[in-house]
Amino acid sequence: MIAGKAKISPNNSAIKNKILKTLSLAVIAAGLGACALEPATYSHFCHIDRSVWYGDLPLRFSPALSDSSTTYDLMVAIRHNRSFPYSSLPVAIDFIDDTFGIASQSVIIPLADEQGQWLGSGMGDSYQTAVHVRSGLSARQLHNVVIWPTLEGRDSIVGIDDVGIIASPVKSHTP
Repeated sequence: MIAGKAKISPNNSAIKNKILKTLSLAVIAAGLGACALEPATYSHFCHIDRSVWYGDLPLRFSPALSDSSTTYDLMVAIRHNRSFPYSSLPVAIDFIDDTFGIASQSVIIPLADEQGQWLGSGMGDSYQTAVHVRSGLSARQLHNVVIWPTLEGRDSIVGIDDVGIIASPVKSHTP
């Protein structure tokens, strides 16, 4: 035996391997904990048949939000075409929670500016605009979201292709 070096026996090798495996698992576990998954953003769109939205046809969304401890920001998105004849779209939104409590909100969604230029993004004949509606909503409050067009004396409105909601987890601001 060489001075200062111990002979590695099969038992010492097994102990060394166990220590290396334990340390490797600890490093992997720490890495996975640091990369904890954030709650997912939910988005869903309902297609409007023939681009005509009738006042007696509300759109119902039931977000599948699995994290009940998270709060969400809600946006409503409108996809429209050039045949939409107005610069904004007024809608009524009902939030129906899991106990059937209802909270309502009216929102005017701007789709064009004062010069008649379409807002949002798009290409060709299609445009999409999304507006922030509410912050800090729980999954319970977003159990059912119902959106109605506010038609002011009209039976229907043309030029709306799709209506959707986007529920995004509220980002925590930690120093």
